[in-house]
Amino acid sequence: MSTEDDINRAETHAHELAAQDEQNPWATLRHHWNTSRAREAEDPNRQPDAAEAFILKTMSAAYGALRNLGWREKIYMPTDVLVRAIPPNGGGIVLAKKSDTGTVWLHEAGDLWPGDVLLFKPLEPADTEKGPTK
Repeated sequence: MSTEDDINRAETHAHELAAQDEQNPWATLRHHWNTSRAREAEDPNRQPDAAEAFILKTMSAAYGALRNLGWREKIYMPTDVLVRAIPPNGGGIVLAKKSDTGTVWLHEAGDLWPGDVLLFKPLEPADTEKGPTK
């Protein structure tokens, strides 16, 4: 069986899953996953197409804009200081604190959760008075 047959089978299967339940986000996810795998099998050294390149450029521009607004990478995050943080899950801006051991704790829903941070920004003086609650 050729790689082209595998690609066609993966795409057909993805379309069948998506057609079964278009309201199901897992069907859409499966479709994107299978399409990605099919493209990778087709040419592992493939360059992004125009739509993917646009998304990458947009994300890069947004990252640069955040850096220009004072956001910094996690490696520069101070220890035991409450900061605004952007976690990688896309959940928005949360309050966070890095412990002496390097663990980042996210303040969410009145509790502390271990997590990760892409970018952080020191709190403004007025926000420091509020503490970890929003």
